[in-house]
Amino acid sequence: MKYGPYRCWGFVYIVIGALLLSPGVFSQEPNLEKKSVKLFIDCRCERSYIQQEINFVSHVRDQGLSNLNLFIYDIANGSGGRTYKLEFEGKAYFKGAQLEKSYDTNANMTSDEVRRGLVATIKSGLLPYLVESDLADKIQYKIADKNLAQLQDINFEDPWNNWIFEIYGQADINRETSRREFEYQVGFESDHVTEKWRVRTDLLLNQASSEFERNEETFTSERLRYS
Repeated sequence: MKYGPYRCWGFVYIVIGALLLSPGVFSQEPNLEKKSVKLFIDCRCERSYIQQEINFVSHVRDQGLSNLNLFIYDIANGSGGRTYKLEFEGKAYFKGAQLEKSYDTNANMTSDEVRRGLVATIKSGLLPYLVESDLADKIQYKIADKNLAQLQDINFEDPWNNWIFEIYGQADINRETSRREFEYQVGFESDHVTEKWRVRTDLLLNQASSEFERNEETFTSERLRYS
C-alpha cells in the first residue's frame, strides 16, 4: 500500500471562537474572581462519552446549577449523514455570552468518527469560555504551520488486509429516592476498504430498564432494541 501526500493540519482554537462571540460579552470587572465552567448538556448523544473526553469542566445534571448550557440538535443532511447544531448559552458568570457552531457528518463515517468529531466541535466552542474561566492559565495553544506539508511514500504489508474492527459500549445508571434507571449499549463495527469496494457491518444492542414508585406502587418498564 502507498500513502500519498498529506498536510499536517492543526486547530486554531482560540481566535476563531473568540471572534464569533459578540463584542464585549465577556467584559468583566477588573478584580472579579474567575469561575470554573459548570456545563449542562441537552442532546440526543452519548453524554457519558462526552463527559469522559471533556473532563476539564464540571458537568452538572441540573440546569439550574450550570453557568453554561449547551443544546445540541441534529437533522439529516444531503450527504446521508447528520448535521449537528450546537448552541452555547452563558449564564451567571458567563451571562450574555452565546455561540453557535455546526458539525456535519456523512454516510461513510463510523459512529466513533462521528462522536470524535462532535467532541472536537464542542471543545472548540468551549474555548472562548475557558479563557475567561479559572483554567485560563492552563490552556496551551497550538497553530499548525502550512509549510509543514510532507510527502510520505511508505510500503508495508497490512496483516489485517484492510479490515478495521471496532467494539464499543457504554452504561448509564441513575438512582434517586423514588426512581432507578439503568441503560447499556454495546456495538460492533467492521469496515473493509479497497480501491474499488467498501464492505461495512454495524451491529448494535441497546437495553434500558426503569423503576419508579408512586403512591406506594412500583412501576417498571423495559426496552430492548437491536439492529
